[in-house]
Amino acid sequence: MSPEVIFDAGPGELFVVRNVANLVPVYAPDGGAHGVSAAWNTQSGLLRVKPIVVLGHAQCGGIRAFIDNIAPLVARRIFIGRWMSMFIKPGREGRASVDPR
Repeated sequence: MSPEVIFDAGPGELFVVRNVANLVPVYAPDGGAHGVSAAWNTQSGLLRVKPIVVLGHAQCGGIRAFIDNIAPLVARRIFIGRWMSMFIKPGREGRASVDPR
């Protein structure tokens, strides 16, 4: 269900950012294009949106695929493999062990 429906919001009432597995990358002020960071800067800095709600859902396919080590997240899946490498499995420390090749 979409956040707009859950919160009974009209057009322009919510600032919504959607991405795979609801992951937020670590702060990295490098030369890369960081969509989630740019959205965060927009809503918190420029628009001064409050409160901030992080909303996930049960049976998330991105998280399930990572936990089950589904093949498309590894070999030759550069973008999704790198994205999911931010996820750390419960009970572990450090970065995930996804091969982004």
